Amino acid sequence: MHLSALSVARRVLLADTDQTWTRSIAGILRSNGYEVVLTPYGSEVRRRLDGEDFGAVISDWDLGGLELLAHIRGNSQTGYTYVIITSRDGDAMQRGMAAGADDFLIKPVDAGLLLARMRVAERIGIMREAIAHKNEELSAANRQLAEINERIGRELSAAARVQQSLLPSSGFRAPGMQVAWRLRPGRGVAGDILNCLRLDEQHVAFYLLDVSGHGVSAALLSVQVARMMSPMMSKVELLKQRLDHPPWYRVVEPGAVVRRLNEVFRSNDGPSQYFTLAYGVLHLQTGRLRFATGGYPSPIIEPASGDPRLLSCPSHPVGLFEDADLFEHATVLEIGDRVWFYSDGVTCASDAHWRSLGEERLQAYIAARPGAHLQASVDGVIDAVENWCLPGEPNDDCALLAIERDEAGR
Repeated sequence: MHLSALSVARRVLLADTDQTWTRSIAGILRSNGYEVVLTPYGSEVRRRLDGEDFGAVISDWDLGGLELLAHIRGNSQTGYTYVIITSRDGDAMQRGMAAGADDFLIKPVDAGLLLARMRVAERIGIMREAIAHKNEELSAANRQLAEINERIGRELSAAARVQQSLLPSSGFRAPGMQVAWRLRPGRGVAGDILNCLRLDEQHVAFYLLDVSGHGVSAALLSVQVARMMSPMMSKVELLKQRLDHPPWYRVVEPGAVVRRLNEVFRSNDGPSQYFTLAYGVLHLQTGRLRFATGGYPSPIIEPASGDPRLLSCPSHPVGLFEDADLFEHATVLEIGDRVWFYSDGVTCASDAHWRSLGEERLQAYIAARPGAHLQASVDGVIDAVENWCLPGEPNDDCALLAIERDEAGR
């Protein structure tokens, strides 16, 4: 039968061969509310301890004191038992305490002193029982937390796989251009996402998206926006709009796409979450590039001959303001020209002294690889960003997409 902590604390096993003494001590303890079990044998003490719960044991040192203490302290299946050793030999005190006794009383034992020691044993027993109960609760909570973490881990892995499916395929090709990219999540699933899309035979679209915040909520919004950025004409008609005459559709201007997204995600009650976006369309035959930004960092133009330069594009994030200032720009990429788009996780990456990498250093990283294959250049820039952060690592998602115009469409 399960006993309460107080009941166990008040159960005493009294072991001594002096029956007159044990009856006297037992009477004192019982008159003060203790349940006392008497035994004159050391072997009986061990047997009773193995089968019953006692808050305290009072045993004569000569009744196998060392063996008894070793047995009690070696039994991990029971709760803690407070052990008081009694003896007429004061020299046994040091050996008994060293062997694991909690207290030592010299015979003849004073009744008042004995009761005081028993009160201590009782309080310690109750406290130990309470601690053991709290530890059990903590263990159960830890097991539940581990199960929750495991489930979250599975959900994060699933979200990461969904995000991965929305990234450009490694075999993405279009005549007249090269494209290379890297997306390095800061922690877990990314709030950043990017993609390249064939709108038709002459137009390639691309976008880079950075959702505010981190974790699952940011990832879900990035996936939601990415689903909308589809080249297939649907009810949304975000990237391509139906016409009632040949060629039966038109490619929507990047500025109009970003403005439409701002309308969709701008809440009347204020934004709960917003994102920055760069969206562009490249005409493959002419190299004409049109792009729009909503709060996204300014791109870097790298001419075939010449130094990289920043193309300033100040604008507001998408979904933050009703009348957001959205940047739209048009330029022509000549053969060999490159344009670089990057998230703020790249330029805001900090070194050991909390210095941000910045736009000028990023331009230097780009300029340091003239003539390199586009993907090798992108990988080299991300490697340089990671080296900048050593011994730490970038604490935000790092997205980088580069486009080069060429003749062969390698």
